[in-house]
Amino acid sequence: MVALSFLIALDFYAEKIACSVSGDTLLVDALYYMRSEPGSKFCLLYPLPEEGTDFTLVSAKNCHLEKRGEVWVMCLEFSDDTLLEVGVVYKQRFPGRVFRYITTTTQAWEKPLLWAEFSVKTPWKANLSYPHGKPRFLENGYYFYSLRIENFMPEEDFIIRRAD
Repeated sequence: MVALSFLIALDFYAEKIACSVSGDTLLVDALYYMRSEPGSKFCLLYPLPEEGTDFTLVSAKNCHLEKRGEVWVMCLEFSDDTLLEVGVVYKQRFPGRVFRYITTTTQAWEKPLLWAEFSVKTPWKANLSYPHGKPRFLENGYYFYSLRIENFMPEEDFIIRRAD
């Protein structure tokens, strides 16, 4: 996410991303943890991979997400609290079946997230772009991966692809 304007500091400090692959579709359930002053408002660009098609917003919590021209914008409002847990759930097709979740925009914040957690569910063994080890368990024919990275400021996006 890239900020469009800052009147007061916004601290995007952590994220928790759950990805599930089915066919050529990636379902993303994202939680973003942010801090700011009560009463502050922000609008941020919500980045999506260009190779993905058919973006479908499933739900949004504690934010307003809308398409403006060719981009998606997420608007936040800190009412009486300084902490905000923002949730976005969406589906996106990837015809090439290499699934990407954009994380490199973290660099625009000019500081790492305290932590980032990723969980991935696939119907096949996967190669992930971040270190993950073996699947922790097999559930209903799906492989489940999870990882947590401290001081998260990646140089590459999160990629999920089928292992050969």
